[in-house]
Amino acid sequence: MTRFLAMGRMTDAMSLLRRFSVFHILGAYILSIVGLFVIAQPFGSAPRALCRWDCFWYERIAARGYDLHPILDGFEAGMADWAFFPLYPLLLRLVSYMTGMDGHESGMLINIVLLPVLALLSLSYVRRKGYVADHVAYWTILFMVFPTAVWYRFPYTESLYGALLVGCAYAARVGSIGLACGLAAGLCATRPTGLVCVVSIGLFRMLGTWRPGVAGSARQMGVRFLEGAAIIAVGATGLAAFILYLDRLTGDGLAFLHIQYSWRHSTHLPTTWLWYGLTHKGLTVATVLDLLAFSIIPYGFYIGWYFESTVLLLTFGLATSAGLSSVHRYVFANPFCLMLILTVIDKSTPLVRYSVLILALCVDYILLESWFYGYAFLM
Repeated sequence: MTRFLAMGRMTDAMSLLRRFSVFHILGAYILSIVGLFVIAQPFGSAPRALCRWDCFWYERIAARGYDLHPILDGFEAGMADWAFFPLYPLLLRLVSYMTGMDGHESGMLINIVLLPVLALLSLSYVRRKGYVADHVAYWTILFMVFPTAVWYRFPYTESLYGALLVGCAYAARVGSIGLACGLAAGLCATRPTGLVCVVSIGLFRMLGTWRPGVAGSARQMGVRFLEGAAIIAVGATGLAAFILYLDRLTGDGLAFLHIQYSWRHSTHLPTTWLWYGLTHKGLTVATVLDLLAFSIIPYGFYIGWYFESTVLLLTFGLATSAGLSSVHRYVFANPFCLMLILTVIDKSTPLVRYSVLILALCVDYILLESWFYGYAFLM
């Protein structure tokens, strides 16, 4: 009898546990991974199908380090891997060493782990900010399968960059300055736009604008100023370390910037590039996608997400000043952009919410297939 009572209690406990959002989120995420393996089967395997374009550069850096000289022949003549920042290749090498997996598998594993971490970090961030997601499981699942989240599954820096950005902003917001500084250094060592994000986080901490209406004493303002300055200073060490390394390796500490000319990137005003894209037929699609990404930013300012919108605006401006390729990826794959989109959808009617979820799954499938076939608009 006792045994049956114990089994009954266990069944009741499991029934209760299933009501928690974590089981819905985990179940949906596992299904999405299984689906990814299924649709990638005709292309050999999911890790192999996911690795396109920049993925090979990251894997080469992870396997043998940075080049001493630019490539001299072939399709990549004049290019060098100095354009790619070191934190993701280091993580790729570490995971490969610890698991024995090859580069393709290690890159996929990194994103499998980081995507739910980023989704839950983003949920915690918006709730801490004062926005309460009404449907936690729905919000988190949609975050992971929304079309703009497709880049989080590619073996690129998007998931790592997003987790570091949201983690750093969240830590600074709650006053964990030591953690914010460490994450800021990682952010600056992941991508060139990391520095503008870190400067934004530091400045907003200095000004105390993350706590509107609370001016505080002169001492409190001084402390916040020093905390913001520390985030910027320590964060910049991530970029400084890469500059010093390149200087020692190649004699040019800014080689990551100068080598961009090999990819036909040149510095102009964003408006110049956008006008050029609109007036040249081959760049129309990229330009329209870039402008569509930009359209999210004014909405962020309108609803009072000043810090997040500033980060998106600076990211867009910096990326567009060098060309039109990948600009929409830098903005759409920024978690702040996805947060802004989801705040609108989450407040909609059940019919709209679940229609969006079904549509998102369909578009996600199309985008993954496009990536597997090598369509470059997702680069």
